[in-house]
Amino acid sequence: MMLRALLVILPALSMPALSAAGKDYSAPGNYPVGVRTLVLVDRDREDSYSDGPRTLVTEVWYPAVESARSAKKTTFSEFFGKYQAEAAQFVDHFGGKLPEVEGRFRCVGVRGAALRSGAFPLLVFSHGNGGIRHQNTFQVEHLASHGYIVVSADHTGNAGFAPLPSRGLPYDRSGRGRSAHNRPLDVSFLITELLRRNAQADSWLQKSIDSGRIGILGHSFGGFTVCKVAETDRRVKAILSMTVGYGRKTSVPLLLMLGEKDRTLGAAGNAVARLYYQACEGPKHLVSLKRGGHFSFTDMDAIAPGFGDGIGGGEFLPIARAKSIVNAYSLAFFEHYLRADVQSGRYLRTNPDEKEILLKSGNLPKLGSPSPTAAISPAQAAKVKKKVLVIAGDDVPAHDWRKTTPHLRALLSGKDGPEVIVCEDPAILAGGGLSKYDAIVLNFRNPPPRDPGLAARKALAEYVKAGGGLVVVHFAIFAFPGWEEYRHIIGRVWVGRVSGKKISGHSPRGPFDVKVLDRDHPAVAGLEDFTADDELYSKLQGVDRIHVLLDAPSEYSGKREPVAWTRAYGKGRVLVTVLGHDLKSREVPAFKTLLRQGTAWAAGRE
Repeated sequence: MMLRALLVILPALSMPALSAAGKDYSAPGNYPVGVRTLVLVDRDREDSYSDGPRTLVTEVWYPAVESARSAKKTTFSEFFGKYQAEAAQFVDHFGGKLPEVEGRFRCVGVRGAALRSGAFPLLVFSHGNGGIRHQNTFQVEHLASHGYIVVSADHTGNAGFAPLPSRGLPYDRSGRGRSAHNRPLDVSFLITELLRRNAQADSWLQKSIDSGRIGILGHSFGGFTVCKVAETDRRVKAILSMTVGYGRKTSVPLLLMLGEKDRTLGAAGNAVARLYYQACEGPKHLVSLKRGGHFSFTDMDAIAPGFGDGIGGGEFLPIARAKSIVNAYSLAFFEHYLRADVQSGRYLRTNPDEKEILLKSGNLPKLGSPSPTAAISPAQAAKVKKKVLVIAGDDVPAHDWRKTTPHLRALLSGKDGPEVIVCEDPAILAGGGLSKYDAIVLNFRNPPPRDPGLAARKALAEYVKAGGGLVVVHFAIFAFPGWEEYRHIIGRVWVGRVSGKKISGHSPRGPFDVKVLDRDHPAVAGLEDFTADDELYSKLQGVDRIHVLLDAPSEYSGKREPVAWTRAYGKGRVLVTVLGHDLKSREVPAFKTLLRQGTAWAAGRE
């Protein structure tokens, strides 16, 4: 009876730091992400819905080679292949429009990118009832960027739409009970098939999977699926279930995530999940979002921003924050139980935000000796690398951030440089955890419909006020249009037009002579006057005091314009330069020196 009740209510998909001992678990990993679509056929099972052998359209996310950093990223609609009309119908069912979803659904995966060499743990994700295999792209890409191969299939018949090669199959409204039987078999089949390909000499996956490190995760009906697989598949070493916990008790390490404001499963569903958690006999962790809804654990916000039940509305935890929490605990859980990382185990026992998170654990073994970074001397601390977050992912067409961002990363992380983490979504600002970075570098400009939101703006302002360093490159002076405090933070901003009159602008891109005004400042120490090959932004607006480091004569304004300047905002250090239009401009030696030394200066908190 309880299973039947769960099947009835399972849906159709239907600022504290998240870190420990210096590691931010919500931050993207060091690997670029690749993605490929496979069609896997289980010939041992007949599928009455598709009228043939059980066929699963399957996505694989994986750590990719370095060249993928600057390659074109995949999109929401590409997961539907040739079925673009059905993709539009799918999002329309939830009140969305496909062109708008394409703009909101941010991916970092590069389709067809080469797989990085190495042997990585394998994770299998199971979507919700009526969901799709890429409904949790934010989460699976996060795990892949940290060195996991993540596989997710459309559960044919229970997926909102399954794009089989021969025909597309919609959701089978009469097949939910049949799907409860098929889903766990699907997951075990995926593990078997991926391991088979891992052993094939001619497979692109050859020797890339560590067969002794396998975990599974799922949302809603996928959470039910995860619990059922744990009962029968001994290859699985860790399970992560979101919003649902149901089945026979297991001794497999468990992470259960719930939303206290879940309106789909409600209090009754959460009570059943907690009973499952209490019964489980292995190491277990419960993370419950006090303002989380059923869809706080998904990418539904990109499909329908006002969908409700965790998406939109002031009563719910902002979705960027919710996703950061989900990513942080997901990563720490698998790092600890699949890679035996002690520091991650320590994080799982830490609640960084008791206002928003209810954290419990049980049956936990004693952790190993403290991490070497847990306690260090002042002399050792001086040698610890600074951490710099570079934010990109958006700009006008003339500024190719896909090329300039890898260049910026390489430039900053050279010999004796900081640890550089790149995120291609400005929404990371709203996710919490900024305090673990010594400096943030903005390499983006976000036109109005793609603004990361009020929470992101507030978090950035608070970060700088508290002592965080900020570096603003080129057209990032036009980021956050209309945000008055940003003008105060960086001192000068680009203002396009006022009452139809053009204000800021620049002469045609080309060479111009730059004068060094303060040779004693650490950001420009050792620099001599030089010739830039760039755009010279002019008539920037702002009245706050700035300390000009470099200037140049402008044909556009007829006067000398600041090229680089610094400013204090609260306890934070801010460095701004209008240089950096493209790769050619960034290859000028003086630009490289300015960015390296300027970022180091901004990161040097007092």
